[in-house]
Amino acid sequence: MAQPRVGLVEDLSRGYSFAGGHKQRSTIRPTPAFDDRVRPALTGWESFLREEEPEVLILKRPKDHSTGRATAIDYPETAHTRSKRKDIRRINAILEKAPSGSSWATAAT
Repeated sequence: MAQPRVGLVEDLSRGYSFAGGHKQRSTIRPTPAFDDRVRPALTGWESFLREEEPEVLILKRPKDHSTGRATAIDYPETAHTRSKRKDIRRINAILEKAPSGSSWATAAT
């Protein structure tokens, strides 16, 4: 939804995580185009679906400190990259089926 050609949300901050455990979630806000297309009664989490990314294995350069963005790097397709892509898709499928929100707390107790 944040892709410029879609323009339904804008990034307020980009999330990150470090091996040491520090992490920050990404935050977004709807644009006027989102408000024009989505009725307020439909904006509960159950109204949204995460589509599978066309590419899940993305190699990026270090972030540019002035923009906070990192550009993607093209890489060769190998048996190793195919294996890693398959691993990521398997993990994403498991996460897709995991309980979310308050149901997680209920399921864990």
